[in-house]
Amino acid sequence: MKIRLLPCLLALVLLGGGLWLLLGKNRGHVGEPPDGPAIPLSVSEIARLRNRGLALVENQKPREAIPLLQSLLDEAPGHAAFAQQNLLVSIALALELENAEANPSAFEDLFQLADATLSRERAEGIDPGAIAILQGRIARARGKPIQRLGAALQATTSSAHAPSAWYEYYLAWKESPADVAATAPLSGLQALARCYEQTPDNTWGSTEYLMELAQARQPHIIEVLEHLQTVMAPYASAIQQRSRVDFHSAVEEAIAAARDANWSLVTRQARLIGNILKPEDIAQSDRAQLFLNTLEYVSTAAPPDFQSELHSVSTMGGATRISFATRDIGLPDSASPLLQCDACDMNLDGRQELIVLTASQLWILQQRESGWEALFSFPLADTYTRFLLADLDQDADPAAPGPSAEIPCAMADLDLVLYGPAGAITLENRLRHEGTCVPHTLEIVLPATYMLPADFDLDGDLDLVALGESGEIQMLANHQNFTFYDLSDRSRLPEPAPWLKAIAVDLDRDVDLDILLLARDRVGYLENLRHGELRWRELDVIPSASGDYTDMALVDLNADARWDLLIGRGGEIYSVLGRSTLPGRLEFHAGTLLSCAGEEFLLCDHDNSGWQDLVIRNSGTQSLTLAPRIAAVDFSSEQSPLRIKEQGTGMLVEDLDMDGDLDLLVWSPTRLSWYENEGGNTNGYLKLTLLGQQVKGEQASASGRVNQYGWGSLLELKAGTVYQSHVASRPTTHFGLGTLDRADVLRVVWPNGIPQNILAPPRNSVICEELKLKGSCPYLYTWNGTEFVFCTDLLWAAPLGLQFAEGVLAPTRPWEYLLIEGERLLPREQGYSLQITEELWEAAYFDQVELIAIDHPREIAVYSDEKVASSKPPEFKIHTVRQPLPVHAASDSHGRDVLPQIAARDEIYTRLFDTKFYQGVTNEHFLELDLGEIDNSRPIKLFLAGWVYPSDTSLNVALGQNAAAPKGRPPFLQALDDSGNWVTVDPSMGFPGGKTKTIVVDLAGKFPGKSAKLRIVTSMELYWDHVFYTLGEDEAPITGLRVESLELTSADLHYRGYSNILPHPGNGPDHYDYAHVDPAPGWPAMQGRFTPYGGVLELLKREDDRLVVLGAGDELTLTFKQPDRDPPAGWKRDFFLRSVGYDKDADLNTIYGRSSEPYPTRKNPINPTLEQDHSSKSPTDFILPPSADRHQPARHFWNAVRDHSPGTDARSD
Repeated sequence: MKIRLLPCLLALVLLGGGLWLLLGKNRGHVGEPPDGPAIPLSVSEIARLRNRGLALVENQKPREAIPLLQSLLDEAPGHAAFAQQNLLVSIALALELENAEANPSAFEDLFQLADATLSRERAEGIDPGAIAILQGRIARARGKPIQRLGAALQATTSSAHAPSAWYEYYLAWKESPADVAATAPLSGLQALARCYEQTPDNTWGSTEYLMELAQARQPHIIEVLEHLQTVMAPYASAIQQRSRVDFHSAVEEAIAAARDANWSLVTRQARLIGNILKPEDIAQSDRAQLFLNTLEYVSTAAPPDFQSELHSVSTMGGATRISFATRDIGLPDSASPLLQCDACDMNLDGRQELIVLTASQLWILQQRESGWEALFSFPLADTYTRFLLADLDQDADPAAPGPSAEIPCAMADLDLVLYGPAGAITLENRLRHEGTCVPHTLEIVLPATYMLPADFDLDGDLDLVALGESGEIQMLANHQNFTFYDLSDRSRLPEPAPWLKAIAVDLDRDVDLDILLLARDRVGYLENLRHGELRWRELDVIPSASGDYTDMALVDLNADARWDLLIGRGGEIYSVLGRSTLPGRLEFHAGTLLSCAGEEFLLCDHDNSGWQDLVIRNSGTQSLTLAPRIAAVDFSSEQSPLRIKEQGTGMLVEDLDMDGDLDLLVWSPTRLSWYENEGGNTNGYLKLTLLGQQVKGEQASASGRVNQYGWGSLLELKAGTVYQSHVASRPTTHFGLGTLDRADVLRVVWPNGIPQNILAPPRNSVICEELKLKGSCPYLYTWNGTEFVFCTDLLWAAPLGLQFAEGVLAPTRPWEYLLIEGERLLPREQGYSLQITEELWEAAYFDQVELIAIDHPREIAVYSDEKVASSKPPEFKIHTVRQPLPVHAASDSHGRDVLPQIAARDEIYTRLFDTKFYQGVTNEHFLELDLGEIDNSRPIKLFLAGWVYPSDTSLNVALGQNAAAPKGRPPFLQALDDSGNWVTVDPSMGFPGGKTKTIVVDLAGKFPGKSAKLRIVTSMELYWDHVFYTLGEDEAPITGLRVESLELTSADLHYRGYSNILPHPGNGPDHYDYAHVDPAPGWPAMQGRFTPYGGVLELLKREDDRLVVLGAGDELTLTFKQPDRDPPAGWKRDFFLRSVGYDKDADLNTIYGRSSEPYPTRKNPINPTLEQDHSSKSPTDFILPPSADRHQPARHFWNAVRDHSPGTDARSD
């Protein structure tokens, strides 16, 4: 056999173009053209088939896409390349999703379809390298390792300069049987060497290469280790903080061992280095560059004229005549030379002010009937040539009278940063209340040519990116109170360059803000790796053009839910279309020359048609011109409604008169002109302002989770057939609606990943969208005899990667015992049914779920201590209560009586704090309890039912940066001594984890005097519903309870969706309506693998680190056997639910929060691969169960608005 393998492989390679036939000679009729002449499809029909087919493929529904693609292949010859390649993508994807490799014979229909598709004549424009890789993946599913290896080898021939082709070959070699791998033309080591040569900075590829080199005992490993150490230098300290392993020392030990030829130690260290790096965002990003998801081979090929034809039929109507009236704005006599101008409502009075910077002074002008008058001026003592506007202090005033019709969204004012050769200063905006702006120095800023506000460290406030005069870049993190800290050394920044511009945007749709950068000699972006870490990636998007770059804009030209670029170079303008399929990976088509030319440009929907047009400055013609859209990806100024013969030095698009259409401001050193749009508002519009506040109990407060105006948010609108997207970067974002009466859906994806939908907003609306609450942890629903009802949330004591401050991890306790009252859980079909759902942006891990029945006399109540974060962790104990005693008196920090609010379990919750600084963080407050005239030396237990609304990891990290910032201190218990002093008797009393739960506080020995008065003090956002106590009940403990652990008889994991929210009208937690479910994607997909759908009974029966891993939208249906005996007469049955598991929030600052992996274990919940006794294993050894290979559909969420049609939910496909 070994003798025959090599010739077979070589023969396969020699087939070259004949590789189409690699998978077999079957010539079935599946997929062949029908008999008779085909009826030509219209442009709209073709577009529908293409768009729907792509949407189904990207949403991981390939079998539904196949017939649409077959129709295209048969009836639209010009789209054959698109249809052929995407048919193969669909086949390969279906085989992967359905695990065909386990039983190939069950998928013969797909294999025949692949053969039939490959037997067709190769369409022009098809990618041979992609076809080879798809063939190899189909061969893998077919159980043909020789054919798979041959296809991978052909891919390296067709795409020799693609590292992903060499990595594909390496995987094919690695997964081949030993006899096949041994006779392959290339070894895996050779393939990785070629991969490494082409991309030596790729951390994932480097870790794989290190292992192969170590096992092959190659001295070259020293050079690879040294280079990896250099690449990772900016991140090493933070990696050590997250992993608790010194990466630098691990590499040094490996180098020393290699020099000593201690190859066993080299291999062990290489494995350790891989286990340290592979969970990191940088390695996960690099892996996506090497191992391309099958969806990355989706083709978008189309005939040259197709986009123009499509543009002509994809409109919202609304062609209208537009003109621009010229209005010169009179400036103060000293306002010259004029350097920069902007327009914004600076004092929140509902009108736009003008901010004008001159060489000697900054002016803020307000419009009066007589003209523009000075509202504020600031003389410049140093040379500042530019400014930016941003709310740097998050000083939103929840008590402000807005929103109102006159002041739609007046909550936070914008501050200023002046910068230039003198560095930078900030001006704190106090115009509304004090009529002035207060300067603050920014001594760390070097002389700058451009500055950008952007939350690059993802902690909820706006940071600053400074492009220096000498070409350096500074990353300045906002530490509140107008103080900034230079985090530049945490990132791999580019070499100095003559920078021109920066744009903050989630460029690769992985829910973190990247920084797009343009210099005269390069274009690229800083990829966000989270935790304040970024790295430079250069983009070679106009390889054939020459001359300096001049300008750049961000837009989705072809409305495919991917970002495109407009780039000016050498006096020409190019469109650069995005082509990446999966979040986290960025790729562009080569740039295409537009019909219009110029050096600088702005996007502007001048006629509210829903299509972005261009305002262009052209030095050749010494003019400014408006170039309307003439095709999906082109513009023309031949019939421009605006031609300005003076060139100007700057321009701005803004609705200056707030009449619903966009005006143009143009300035030169001596003149400022307003070109008022007349007629644009004949068509409809929407204006959207984001408010980063939250409302609970009818009180608005700053959330602290995002910047106040949500800058960096993705804003998407679907209206008719037109899809639009913008990035929030100004207080208000403008959408055109054409002649439509309303849009279909408007979605906001906030910078922290939270999506919100606004359905059917009417034309000419001004929308103020407030940030909605974000929770965490899986939900439990119980069967009450009639329906499933919300019970509580789970796993609150077991967070993974939650940080109290940067590098300070929250402890994890994987077990809990939660009470389920008997009336909330009744038998259903001879058993007890529970539903555990994951409805939030997180991964939940269940090791064991146990239901314990507790039969007891009806006059006795039972409780579990459901607290978290206490000095002494709660233990399993059934707390029995014969006689619950009401507290004698209860008051808040101001002495106000709150006894009626805590006297009963009635969903009337206290709100004891005065000020809510951020989500989960309040002023320090207390609940004072007087238990009355009692003997406090007897056993006393305090029972408190309530809930907590927590801060999150990103907010914790932000607050940890400022020692003076308010913090959420957990409750501590005080008691009154005989001298009248309040003495802390328990520094960490604990609190109810999540939604309403009951905690038990043992007061034995807690009273320092005769008084029975207590205070529960905290600055967390805690709400109490019911408080009572027991006295002396432990003196005569109750015995004879019947306690039985019920057998788990079935457990099924499946997709369900998201229950409708039932908001609490007051201060209580929201509940959820199980009967009304939305199956559409509710959150961006997490990376990593999840447990396959189906039966998971054996994984949940015992605590053994074999986990069931749930993602957003998943449901776990559990059935427990009913006890053989009913409770005796006069008794009742309650339950404890014991769950053992973990919860990982996808918060942007959660450690390893991007992925469900690595999987936790009891010994090391964060990353078990770093344990010494696991050093012989790789991260994939911790996939529990081994078949956990289900992935969440990565594009489904991002395509939802684009694919939305009227009458469907905004999140459906």
